[in-house]
Amino acid sequence: MIVEVKEGKLEGTTNKSVLTGKEYYSFLGIPYAKPPIGDLRFRPPVRIEKWNGILDAKKEASPCIQFNRENGEIIGSEDCLFLNIHTPEPPSEIKIVKPVMVYIHGGAFKFGSGANKFLGADYLINYDIICVTLNYRLHTLGFLNLGINECAGNCGLKDQLLALKWIKENIAQFGGDRNNITIFGGSAGAVSIHLHIISPLSKGIFNKAILQSGTALSARSLTENPIEKAFKLGRELGFEGNDPKEFTEFLKKQSAEHLLIASEKTQLIYYKETIGKSSPLKFSPSIETIKENAFLPDHPKNLFKTAEQMPLLAGLNDKEGRLVFSDYYPDLIQSLQEDFTNIIKQNVPCHPSKIKELSDKVQKFHFGDKLIRSETYEELTDLYTGLLFRNFYDSLEYIEEFNFPVYLYEFSFHGKFNIYSKIYTKNATTGACHADEVPYLFHMNPFGKTISKIEEPEKTVINNMCTMWTNFAKTG
Repeated sequence: MIVEVKEGKLEGTTNKSVLTGKEYYSFLGIPYAKPPIGDLRFRPPVRIEKWNGILDAKKEASPCIQFNRENGEIIGSEDCLFLNIHTPEPPSEIKIVKPVMVYIHGGAFKFGSGANKFLGADYLINYDIICVTLNYRLHTLGFLNLGINECAGNCGLKDQLLALKWIKENIAQFGGDRNNITIFGGSAGAVSIHLHIISPLSKGIFNKAILQSGTALSARSLTENPIEKAFKLGRELGFEGNDPKEFTEFLKKQSAEHLLIASEKTQLIYYKETIGKSSPLKFSPSIETIKENAFLPDHPKNLFKTAEQMPLLAGLNDKEGRLVFSDYYPDLIQSLQEDFTNIIKQNVPCHPSKIKELSDKVQKFHFGDKLIRSETYEELTDLYTGLLFRNFYDSLEYIEEFNFPVYLYEFSFHGKFNIYSKIYTKNATTGACHADEVPYLFHMNPFGKTISKIEEPEKTVINNMCTMWTNFAKTG
């Protein structure tokens, strides 16, 4: 199969859905930007140039450089700005253009990719839509902000934007409706989508949005004081100056691997020093100092006033808080035991004189007369579901003030494919952890565990989820 886009010709491949056995058609590893290396590091992406001949789009390209969550090894490359397009019919045979769904992956702006291993289109493709996944720069390379043109911040979001523009311009060649594009994503992907809704640069590119367990108004969505945090990384790397231009040039000379290791070490030290007291140091979206062509020139609350109205589908999972049961769990338990008020102080707006009263009420509500310990697992899950995600609904109420039609869901199914519940805990028997809904939209082969045999009740949940998501994409 050969499709011609503005940059040249692509040759795709054929797949077979594990859900239905139906054939579908994929164009993989399509470059949408020049490699963001050398002088393009920390710069907005530059559109890919035309190529000669036929580009092989039968295999996936590299993910963006990151730590492999299976074994801690470094995987990927800086040359990673690619997207994948999946169609239910050969593009040349599509008579009526189909709705387009573009998924932006999550992963705390540190992990993930558009790869079939995590985002196989085997389910959604059966519902007469075109499915697109993409990569964007992560971690320091994607989100370092030094407040200068050479490093203005939000490169990862600008990558997503260029990919969306590429899709808007070329998707008709694959049988897609360029005037019916839905963007959707979970966690950091949902935060990204929310930011596209309000960014002045993203207007007119898509028509609907789905937010899965994340909004731009969540407390941990944006990096505050990004320049100060960038220089913390500089000190870890041995840079002692305070000139952002000198620092940017210093960073350009570092290998991507060295930057990644230093970034993770800086964040780890900061997190362990402040656990229970503050959100971790991280590199994620931030308000830009350079306002010209800024993706995020102001706080999201202020940008809503000029945002383009569109239908939103949004929701949470019932046991989101399971994600706190990570390597830091013992430290977290200790910090809660020592001073429960700290966690309330950092997460709940409250007058200082009322903190103790409020924290006592919260502790009594969740734990009753029980002591806080690792065995109070369900109580801790519910506590952190509230602390980390309670302002999700506050965000949606704020959105509705600007006349956005919002459709709400809650995902609480506990089945064989609740992969993230299994990662964070071994003894979960009910409910859905953060990101547990994703394996019911996409076929996955995560962490070496192949999901191939699909039986009931998982099959019904997949059909229900895909039907609702694609109905929304088709009709709003």
